[in-house]
Amino acid sequence: MSSLLNQLVTLFDGKNYHTWSVQMQVFLQMLELWEVTGGNKRMPRELLATRCTTGTGVNATITIIPVPAAEMAQYHVAYDAWNKADNKADGALTLRLAPHLWQYRRFTARSTWLKLAAVFSKQSPAKWDNEAQLEEQCPNPSFVLHQPGPSWQQQQTVPNKRRGGRQ
Repeated sequence: MSSLLNQLVTLFDGKNYHTWSVQMQVFLQMLELWEVTGGNKRMPRELLATRCTTGTGVNATITIIPVPAAEMAQYHVAYDAWNKADNKADGALTLRLAPHLWQYRRFTARSTWLKLAAVFSKQSPAKWDNEAQLEEQCPNPSFVLHQPGPSWQQQQTVPNKRRGGRQ
C-alpha cells in the first residue's frame, strides 16, 4: 500500500494543498477509508450506564443500570472497525505530510483533515484553535470532490477521545 500511496499521492509540503487534497481523497476512496476521513462514518458513541434517581432528599435512592452485555459487544465491534479504518486513514495522511507539517496532526484522521483544510485551503478561514470550531465551520472539507451522503447536521456528534501517540 505504501508504494501505491507514494505513486498516487504527492507529498504535501504546505504549498500544494489543492493538488494533494484531491489526490489523497481519491486514494482514501479507493481504499474505502474516505467515509471515516470525510465524516460520513463517525466514531460510535460510547455507551454509558443509566443513572436513575427515585425519591427526594434523604429518601433519594440512586440506581445505576449497566449497559446490557449484547449492546456493549455491538459497540465494541463497531468501535474496533471504525478505529481500524481511522488508523489506516491517519497513517496514509501522515505518510504524505512533510515532517514540518506533522504539527497539524490531530486525534483522528478526520480532525487532521479538517485542520489541514482550515490552515491551507483558500476556501476556508485561515486558522481555528480547536476541533469543535473546525467541525462547526468546516463540516465537509472535500472542496473539490463532493461526497454524496446525509447532511453533516444530521450526523451524531462524537466525543473527542485521545489516542496514544497523538498530540
